[in-house]
Amino acid sequence: MYTLAVCAEMVFRDLPIEERARRIHEAGFQAEIWDWTRHDLSALAQTPAEFSSMTGYIRGTLTDPDGAAELLRTAEESIKAAEHLGCPRLNLHGTGLDREGLPMVPVTGEATGEMWINAHRTLTPAWPNWAKARASPSLWRTSTPPSTTPVSRSPRPPTSSPWSRQLIGPVCG
Repeated sequence: MYTLAVCAEMVFRDLPIEERARRIHEAGFQAEIWDWTRHDLSALAQTPAEFSSMTGYIRGTLTDPDGAAELLRTAEESIKAAEHLGCPRLNLHGTGLDREGLPMVPVTGEATGEMWINAHRTLTPAWPNWAKARASPSLWRTSTPPSTTPVSRSPRPPTSSPWSRQLIGPVCG
């Protein structure tokens, strides 16, 4: 058996996020949130909702070295937020998502080997912090709106670190 989650950012949009999470829980699903910085985490933690995943950083990028330091710095903040909600999975979107859930810096075409290597180099040093927080990272490559993005057959990352072994499988188009 598997558990399904509903993104609280996308349903019951006329209600406060806490009520959305509550309704998702009442319907029998786990809840997902995106930009946690826009929400009152203490209020969300008081709901009966079980949070399945949330965005694992605030700013930065995996696709080039310049954005890597900012991604890692803000990932530390996201780990703390996830611990507050008891959320076990943090999503990394490669280029960031805007308030509508669309890529801020769309990447066209297939993920290149250089992009995977940059992601690997960025994330490998961060692995001990993620593991200590018992957070499981998921890497999402966003190049088009998520609802229309096909599963990618992009090159897989190197498999020499605990981080890259965690990435095999959850990588989505």
